[in-house]
Amino acid sequence: MSNRIDTVHGKVVQAADVHGDVVLVDVNLHPTVPAPVPRQLPLQSKDFTGRASHVEALNSLLLGPGMSPPVLLTGSAGVGKTTLAVHWAHSSGESFPDGLLYADLHGFTPDQVETASIQVLKRFLKALGTRPEFLPDDLDGCAAAYRTLLADRKVLVVLDNVGSAAQVRPLLTASTKCRLLLTSRTRLAGLDIERLPVEVFSSAESDGLLRRILGAERVDEEPAVAVRIALQCARLPLALRVAAERLRHRPHYTLADLSAELDDERLSALELPGDVLMAVGPAISLSYRSLDPCSAKVFRLLGVQACADSSEQAVVALTRLEPRQVRKSLAFLLDAHLLEEVEHGRYRFHDLLRAYARQQAAEVDSTEDRFAAILGLTTWYASMADHADRTLAGHRARRHLDLREDAHKVEFASHDEAMKWCDAELVNIESCLEQAHPLGLRDLVWQVPAALQGFFNLTKHLSVWCDSHGLGLAAATAGNDLAGTALMHHGLACGYRYRQDDEKAVIHGVRALDGFRELGDRRFQGIVLSNLGLSYFCLGQYDEAHERLEESLRAAQEVGDRHAEAWALTNLGSVHRRQDEFGKSLERLLLAVRIRDEIGDLDGEAWTRDELGRTCANLGRSEDAVEAFDRAIDLHRANSNVYGLARVLHHLALHLVGTGQEERARAAGAEALQIFDRLGSSDASALRLLLAALDQVRTGTPLRPDDLRS
Repeated sequence: MSNRIDTVHGKVVQAADVHGDVVLVDVNLHPTVPAPVPRQLPLQSKDFTGRASHVEALNSLLLGPGMSPPVLLTGSAGVGKTTLAVHWAHSSGESFPDGLLYADLHGFTPDQVETASIQVLKRFLKALGTRPEFLPDDLDGCAAAYRTLLADRKVLVVLDNVGSAAQVRPLLTASTKCRLLLTSRTRLAGLDIERLPVEVFSSAESDGLLRRILGAERVDEEPAVAVRIALQCARLPLALRVAAERLRHRPHYTLADLSAELDDERLSALELPGDVLMAVGPAISLSYRSLDPCSAKVFRLLGVQACADSSEQAVVALTRLEPRQVRKSLAFLLDAHLLEEVEHGRYRFHDLLRAYARQQAAEVDSTEDRFAAILGLTTWYASMADHADRTLAGHRARRHLDLREDAHKVEFASHDEAMKWCDAELVNIESCLEQAHPLGLRDLVWQVPAALQGFFNLTKHLSVWCDSHGLGLAAATAGNDLAGTALMHHGLACGYRYRQDDEKAVIHGVRALDGFRELGDRRFQGIVLSNLGLSYFCLGQYDEAHERLEESLRAAQEVGDRHAEAWALTNLGSVHRRQDEFGKSLERLLLAVRIRDEIGDLDGEAWTRDELGRTCANLGRSEDAVEAFDRAIDLHRANSNVYGLARVLHHLALHLVGTGQEERARAAGAEALQIFDRLGSSDASALRLLLAALDQVRTGTPLRPDDLRS
């Protein structure tokens, strides 16, 4: 006679021979045979390094008293989620005396199907002592039995490589004693869990892993190359491990050899033969293959362009997709950790993801489609730069650029908004132009820096200023574009003047002047002449300087350009001051201030009042000088003109020292020095001498006249 009885609650058995009342025991809840304590964790890496903050966070989240929600380690392919989870589980095993359960759900495993939830549940139930013949047949029954068995046990459940929320949901438990640690490439939206992002290694962690695998001596032989390899591997733990393993048993293969190979074939060099799990490309491909067609296209085209990061609007221009589609695709890419959001609305991926995306684009997208992507992005940058320039420098003279039509231009509501856009995109614009130039987009390559002239005037980003105009000059010259060539020469003349390289400034200024004369553009002739006049003066060619500046003034008056007229007067005032002609300087500058005020040119007014302050100081009119400097400072702050601000603060500091106001002078000088250092300006050296001299005053050492020279 069988001891098993089928009931509405499932299979039950007699606990023993029947003596009196029948006692039924549910075998799903009380296994008849004691099972060994499960210890299912896979082997942990002997080279584990770093992740101290993550280990600390896991200790806090999973080892405390009371109920704890499941913790998800989420990050991109190859970032080391499994390595971290297994390491922590091994190190914390003593806290879970009733067992360590582990399952790889194969959500992202090469050539392997996702593990069904019911398979994992049945495996866990057997590990916890349930006899195979008494396992429930359905998912709900298995999940209920699993939760019941874990209710009073201190067990750690590690669910690795989860593919989706639906896959893992039946494996979650509300036990106050049991703890769950999950890993996934996605964020598993919809689950009430604690998420702990796992990023690429820091520089120190990257160095630590290379040393653990290769030995400190080998890394110390080529320390700079080791740093380079870490960067080539995007500090991705899987990539670093593969790279190091390729070197471990090849003593004559140097770090430099590997670095050169990574330069040539980045992804193929990061594979170990015969081990698909130790290869970066296949690891990324699993995440890529899970994307819908639209998101896959966005991913590929992001790899085509060279920008460091991208805004949503830039992605729209790049892909020519509707904003709604782009927004949705970016969300999918973020969730799959194929993209990261570096700040609100700005996205990027590391170099290995970029290499994979570019590789896929070369295989999937036609040459025409890839060219169209760069054309769309560069056109958008040109359109946006032009609009930013009109917002930032409405009074600036500009030639019509005949820009290509762009449907995705975003309007700027304010000066600050335009400045923020330019600041955020400047590095990307430079990369975009370098990519567009060899593709033959000559008009755009010079139009973008031409449109950014107002921004460059405000910020004095001299390196990008000169580099972008140099590239633009090459493009305009190759295209036989006279207007573009003249504008680029003028931009270079201005940039070199601010770099205090007046010889180059004159060379480019003369060529710009020739170009605008050939074009018959009297207005721009006057603007170029004004800049040339200052450069000639700095080179000691005073007669030439006055001649150019007076001609600049006449040209501005002829065409009715009051903005250019005010600049010519300001520059003449500056030259008169430097020649100790303070009365003439004052006359010119007061007239320039009046014009600036009449046309509402606040940025120009700040520059003129700075010169006015210096002239008043030379005339002994200290109160007027300070008033002019203070007004210039306020205007430059309002216009976000950091170089202009630092320049006025420097001049104010010099004047205050001369009037015995050392403390206020020190404050103004210190603020100016901070800005000059940030901009890499050569003005910093003179200011540093002044501040050192002011420190002498504090110690009681008298100032010498040479200490105040600038």
